[in-house]
Amino acid sequence: MAKSTSKKKGTKKKATSKAKTTPAKTTKTAKQEGTGTDSEKKTNQGKQKAKVSKKDLLFEKFEGWNPETLYVPPAEEGETKLFTAPPFFEGSKEADQNRMEKMLLQTYSSEDLKNAAEKAEAERKAAEEKAAAEKAEAERKAAEEKAAAEKAEAERKAAEEKAAAEKAEAERKAAEEKAAAEKAEAERKAAEEK
Repeated sequence: MAKSTSKKKGTKKKATSKAKTTPAKTTKTAKQEGTGTDSEKKTNQGKQKAKVSKKDLLFEKFEGWNPETLYVPPAEEGETKLFTAPPFFEGSKEADQNRMEKMLLQTYSSEDLKNAAEKAEAERKAAEEKAAAEKAEAERKAAEEKAAAEKAEAERKAAEEKAAAEKAEAERKAAEEKAAAEKAEAERKAAEEK
């Protein structure tokens, strides 16, 4: 396991130094004038002329490519030729199947969604107004019942007070009459004794 790595480092340096020198020689030979064939000179000149700015490249238009003959898949044979897709939806009853197909294939437009939102808002407001009216009606009835109960209680108390006052008046009168009768009786007895 303990191998020396010094040899590997030396080989790497040699390999990189060879790689650096090799391309430099080839580029110098390609750039030298008067060497090479005519075709190489033409390609070198074409490369020098082909330098285009990035802006020109960005705005350059390229034509689309179309093949000479379009691909046609091979004709189906045997069982695959008779293949049909399963039904989109299967229901236990035909009515259910028709209903579900209609529901699944139903489309909406932006106007439908706006109308549905407006309808829902109107229904919500109507429900709030109805609830407020019912609450007000219940509060009114409760207030009426409370007022009627208070009136009945006041009348009952007034009747009780009147009855108590009449009773007290009757008792007072009876006491006065009794006192007057006793006084008259005492005066009569006193007169008889004289």
